[in-house]
Amino acid sequence: MPVCVDVSSIALTVLIGGTVCINQSENQEKSQQVHTMDRIYSQARKVRIWLGPATDEGFNTTGPSFGFSRWNYKDARQVHGIDRTHIGYLAANTTSFRQSVEDLLSRAWFTRRWVLQEVAFARVPIVHCGHHEAPWKQFYQGAAGYLCYHATGKLEHADSRMSGTVMRALGLISHLSDTREYTNPGLSGTVYSDSVAFANMLGLLKRYHRANCTDDRDRLYALYGMSLGTRIHRKHQTKLIISCPVDYSTHYADAYTNFAAAAIESGYIDKVLQHVFEFGSLNRERDSWPSWVPSWNKKKTWYDAKDVFTYRVRRPKLLSIILDYHIVDQCVGRELFTTDDVRTINLYGTKALHLRGCINRIGDVQLSADDMDAITHLQITLSRRCIDQQSLICRYKVAWLVTNALLRMPGVLARKRLKQNDFFTLRTSKTCNSGLWIAVKKILGLPWDELTEDEFDLKEDVFLREARRILKDLYVFSYEYDGSPEFGIAMAEVRAGDFVLRTTGAITLDTEVGSLTPSLSGLIIRPCHQSTSTGHGTFRLVGWCIDYYPDVTEPEIVDVVLV
Repeated sequence: MPVCVDVSSIALTVLIGGTVCINQSENQEKSQQVHTMDRIYSQARKVRIWLGPATDEGFNTTGPSFGFSRWNYKDARQVHGIDRTHIGYLAANTTSFRQSVEDLLSRAWFTRRWVLQEVAFARVPIVHCGHHEAPWKQFYQGAAGYLCYHATGKLEHADSRMSGTVMRALGLISHLSDTREYTNPGLSGTVYSDSVAFANMLGLLKRYHRANCTDDRDRLYALYGMSLGTRIHRKHQTKLIISCPVDYSTHYADAYTNFAAAAIESGYIDKVLQHVFEFGSLNRERDSWPSWVPSWNKKKTWYDAKDVFTYRVRRPKLLSIILDYHIVDQCVGRELFTTDDVRTINLYGTKALHLRGCINRIGDVQLSADDMDAITHLQITLSRRCIDQQSLICRYKVAWLVTNALLRMPGVLARKRLKQNDFFTLRTSKTCNSGLWIAVKKILGLPWDELTEDEFDLKEDVFLREARRILKDLYVFSYEYDGSPEFGIAMAEVRAGDFVLRTTGAITLDTEVGSLTPSLSGLIIRPCHQSTSTGHGTFRLVGWCIDYYPDVTEPEIVDVVLV
């Protein structure tokens, strides 16, 4: 794809990928030249972005709404501001307009990874489509206006009139404008540290996970320049470049492993493990590759695991059975792995991840499916395994677990959230903060002191149908602790004999309340029957879960090595 770059005031143009190009068959040249691309774009007077020919006959109608005017290279005309009202009218009433937008935003440029730098670093990016041009700012405003009318529901049958391809292109345009805020030298003067470079890289990998490239190594390398921005002096990028240099002679699995290890050593283990669950693990591609390293050559399959990973829950001791319905809202956002015990080590000729924490061995496991949903399985387990004096305590634990899963799983699995008003209605002037909490307790046969039965309506069939939809294809499990069953819901194919792991940072003492405040989620790990030189247990990372971590005053801490 040709991109014109004005490198001087006399409009000297260089054709990137045409007149001047990188020899793709020479790894050493590629490794060297990739470092200069951000500087080329940032030092150019103008960067001209080529979308392709304007083949659509309706472009004369669409173009002005996206800032396009006829291109006169010697005397470029000023493009006027975008009339969003006009966009809304055309989008809602003109079929040809919507088809033309589809043609414009379905072009290959919006799916590529290396083109991100064209917009991110350019002082003056100009978008070209055939003989038409639009300054990036006006092009972005037009896209934002079109997206705004769709998002506010002002277009009839909006979902059927805007394809996923168009939605992704509009999202890309919006993300790129945000990225320009910290990469472009003229837009921000903030100086970032080496540590922030890794945070930016992890954010960029998530944000642009749909942007494609031919070489899997470029899933990382194409974003290196954007991690700090060209306004930062080269010496500030030393840690990133030295730890995981641009090297086309190495395999992409090694490049991913080196980057993940460097990010973890910079304090971002929580973000790296979120990526493992959102992108998948390298271990799924090949058994010998690390289970704790994300497959960044894939697109995300989960939406965002952060909603669960960054929560701890303060809860009263269940032995007192004094639980009010606000318990689900008593959450404090914190990092899951705030501990000095996390480090990478060399093992079996590759990198492994050393952790310390508590482990509990999983016993019973059941897949949540149409014939056996999670709630039904938990009810059966309660009736089978909980003796009279344990029953009430265990039912509260299960209610807590299910409520938290229903609250947070949709945000991870990109499933439609459960709407309280669809199944729960108050008939009094009383207020209720959590109809969901009451619904779960009622289904599990627990008392509710906050409302009497004649003060609310609960449509149990609606609630159960929606709850089963959200929890479908997840695994319900239990394990024993001190003679009592504990329960969990896992986002992985759990087996009996797997373990739930919480690191020391996930079970630290909360000085405010004087008790442990465990994280909402734990890691699912599977034993590897291998001996290590360190003598520590060796495991593979399988997935993660929400479970009711036992009320333990002095947890037993063990060393775990993930391979």
